[in-house]
Parts: sequence; C-alpha cells; structure tokens
Amino acid sequence: MNRSLINLHRLSVRYHSNAIHHVTANTGLVMAKRYNSSATSNNSNSSNKNSSEKKQQVDKQNLLLEAQFKQFEKNFIDSENAQQEDPNDSTKEKESFGAKFKRNITSFAVFGFLSFGLAVALTTSDETSYYINNHDAVVSNLINIKDYELLTKRLRHLSEYSASNNTLRDTLAQPKYINAFLNIILEYSDLEINNNAAKVIDNIVDSATDFSFIPKLMEVSQLEYIPSYVRKTLASAISKIALKDEMARLTLASNGAIEFLDEILDNKLYRSKLSLSSLMAICSTCKSIPTTIANQSPKRQELIDKYSNQSIQLESNVLALKTKELKDSGLLLYLHTSAGGFAWGFFESLRNKYPIKRALLNGCKNSIITAAVPIFFVGLMTTLATREFKKLDSPKEKLYFYFGGLYSLFPWYYILPVVERFSPYWIGGHVIGFMSFFTYLAYSDYDLFKSDMVLIQKDRLAPPREVLKKQIEENKSKN
Repeated sequence: MNRSLINLHRLSVRYHSNAIHHVTANTGLVMAKRYNSSATSNNSNSSNKNSSEKKQQVDKQNLLLEAQFKQFEKNFIDSENAQQEDPNDSTKEKESFGAKFKRNITSFAVFGFLSFGLAVALTTSDETSYYINNHDAVVSNLINIKDYELLTKRLRHLSEYSASNNTLRDTLAQPKYINAFLNIILEYSDLEINNNAAKVIDNIVDSATDFSFIPKLMEVSQLEYIPSYVRKTLASAISKIALKDEMARLTLASNGAIEFLDEILDNKLYRSKLSLSSLMAICSTCKSIPTTIANQSPKRQELIDKYSNQSIQLESNVLALKTKELKDSGLLLYLHTSAGGFAWGFFESLRNKYPIKRALLNGCKNSIITAAVPIFFVGLMTTLATREFKKLDSPKEKLYFYFGGLYSLFPWYYILPVVERFSPYWIGGHVIGFMSFFTYLAYSDYDLFKSDMVLIQKDRLAPPREVLKKQIEENKSKN
C-alpha cells in the first residue's frame, strides 16, 4: 500500500513538474518574442547587417533562457524524488541475505520472549488445578464460610473455571454438589453470591447423568423472591437438561417445567431461543409418550398441545428448519462478511475509476479474503483453541498452550502483507460485513444482544429478600 502511495505521489510530482516546465517555457518564449519584437522595432531603420547581428544575439539569449529553465526543472524533480524515495525501490541496493536473516531471527526471538512472558503471566493467575484437586472440600465448606468476601471469591472462581475446564465441570456435575449450590441460593441473599452459584449450576448441568436434583432445581427456580438473573440462569440450566435427556424431560414436566418455561418466554427480559427449543422438546416428548403428566391440569394440556404442534410445524417447514440450522451453525457470520467484502471491493474500485471487469475481480478477491479470515480465526482457531483449552488441567500444560498459541501468531507478520497485495480493500470489507451481521442480529432479536446487566440492575434496585418475602406473604393472605 505504501509503495502504491509513493508511486502515485511520484506521478503527481512529474505532472506538476511538466506543468511548471510548460508554463515557464512558454513564459520565456513570450518574453523572448517581446524582446525580439522590441529589438526589431527599435532597429527598423538600421542596416541589414546590423539587423542580422541583433537577430543572432536574440536567438542566443533565447537558447540560454531555455537551458536555464530545463536545469531548473531537473533540479526540482531531483529534489522531490530524493524526499519521496521508496526504501523498497528495486533501483536501490538490495538487502543482503545475512542482514535479512539477522533481522528475521531478531524479530522471532523478541516475539518469543514477549509470548513467553505473557504466557507465564496468564498461567500464574490460574487456579484451576487447585479446585480440581480439592473440589469436595471446597464445595462442602462453602455453606460454612462466614467471610462473605472469601465465599464470593470461591464462587466466582468456581463459576469461571467450571466454564473453561471439562474435568472440573464433570466432577461437579453430581446431585450433591448441585444441591449444595441451590442451598447457597436459598441461604444467602447477597446478589453476587446468588448469581455466581446459579452460573456454576448452569455450567455443570451439561455433564450431569443423575437428574435426581431436578425437583429441588424446579422448586428454587419458581420461588417468587429469587433474583431475576438467578431465575434466568436456572431457566437456562433447565433448558439444557431438557435438550440433553428424554427421560429428564418427563421429570421436568411433572415438576412444573412446562408452566415455568412458558412464563419465561412471556417475559421479554428472560426470553431466549434456548428456552423455546427446550419447551418444544418437553411438550413433544409428553405428547409422544403416554403419561398422566398432561392430565394434571387443563393449562398444562393446553401448553403441551400448543408447543408440540409448533414443533411439528417447524419440522415440516423445510425452509424454516434450514434457516434455524443456519443460524445455529454460525455460518451467517461468514456469509455477511463475504457479501460485505464483495460490496466494498466492487464499489471502491468503481470510485477509483476502474473498469467494470476489474471492479468485479476486486470484489471477488475481497469476498474470498473477508470470508477466509473469519473462518480461519473464528471458526477454526478460536473453536479449536477453546475446545483444547478445556481439556487442560495443570499449569504446565496451560503454559505450553498459551506460549504456543501466542507464538503461532508470528507468521502473520509475513502473511498479512501478501493478503494486502492480493486484496487491498479487505479491511474495509470486514468492517462492512461485521456491521451487516450485527445489524441483522439486533433486528432479529438474537440472544447475543440481550445483556444480563439489565436484570442485574433490576435486582440491585429491588427491595431486600426479607422485605420481598413479607410482601409476598401479605399478598397471599389478602387473596
């Protein structure tokens, strides 16, 4: 890109230099003609011999003036070229192999040193192995901790590490531990303690195989005084269980999950695509397996019919089903970035006065790059890194992972200039593509744009739990 700008500036300098030469040369000729005319008119009465001598003298002066203008033009162009000289110009002496090798080795070593330092810093602050080795003692003693700051720290760490480590998640996915976290929600009214305990439950239910904790989970979820964020998070946990196991759906339905999830969908702050999918799965299972669950209340029967029919309609509509699969797969991101890349490359080429054929070619090249880069970094590297990172338990393994991951970015120092030469408009194409994608997500009411901070702020403004309990009891007594 810098080379193109320098070449463009050179053309501009030459253009202006030619213009200066043209103007100055014409000026000199005009002056010469005036001088010639004046000389001729003043000596009109002289002899032919004197006229010839004067004419020769004027011609010499004109030649001298033109030579001066040419020298001025040469000096001007040389000075401009000296200021704008391209360091990569092929006319310059090329860098020797030894100097280039030394420069690359130095860059490689410095980048490695920085990568190792950052990897050490990231590994030092990680305590996953401690919680894996001492999970039973840590969880069992949570209810007995009197120091709120220590309890909050323990729950926050469990929330973070259970989301990023498979071993800890599988270890904690037992009924006794899940019930312990539910007891913490019941015992403490502190919002941060409640939120972290609910988040741990949401993280670990994916690995659960024994669902004997479902009755208590449903009981806590339906309490009127629990915080809004806790309610939404426990609804997410219930939805994950429903999508995981068919028999667990029947247990959930018999404990009021159908009515609970229907209320969740009626509330804009709680509603999510996950809750809808799980509710349709529960109702479809209740419809297909003969049980007495649907007969327990007319409302439940009505909801089972409603959502099971909705599930049947979705499965019968091939277009809607494929659209849902496309949204869930994440391929829409690459389609948006690819389309944005083509649009930006094409219209920027037209703006720069390129012919249509060249503009279409630039659009296609830009489209390829703006699709390939997100596929590599988001679809491949991020997904692969996240999956592999969850398998790591010891600090040593994580140190190697961080160091290797950071060091793997070094080749892009050489790859990105190649990408830049192949498709100069790729950065603008990415901006347009991501703007298009996030605009679509906002317009389609996607869960990604629903911030939990609204619920957390609502909980902070709500009265204390003890006051809420009294208000609920008073309302029940009045009714």
